[in-house]
Amino acid sequence: DGSTIDISACLWFYVAETREELQSSRKLRELIAYYGPLLSSEVLNTAGLSQQDFKPIAKLVSEQKIDEAIELVTPKMFNLAITATYDEPQKIIHRFRELMTMGVKHFNIGPPLGEDLEKAIEFTGRTLRRLKTDM
Repeated sequence: DGSTIDISACLWFYVAETREELQSSRKLRELIAYYGPLLSSEVLNTAGLSQQDFKPIAKLVSEQKIDEAIELVTPKMFNLAITATYDEPQKIIHRFRELMTMGVKHFNIGPPLGEDLEKAIEFTGRTLRRLKTDM
């Protein structure tokens, strides 16, 4: 019975002032470059990606050519994280609701969160409180 299982999701999360800031974030690109190649095919497939997409990045990371690996991170790879700008709280709420309909009961929101960490945490808390009160 799935209702007796407490499902938790670990999420990469990043919020930025603008789409341009989001797409150029070194912190998020580095996270994707390091950990993307380690994800299972199942996880990558949910974002429309494959392990083949990460082969060149994995090679560069193994050679400690991080700057070059980061440059190969594509916008599609950002689908591995929940990302939004500060004026898109509904986008975040929508993504969390999707996961909740899949049975997720707890969320572990992981870094890099945003360039302005304090602002990102405050915004995220406010947004997630809306998720809870809108239910």
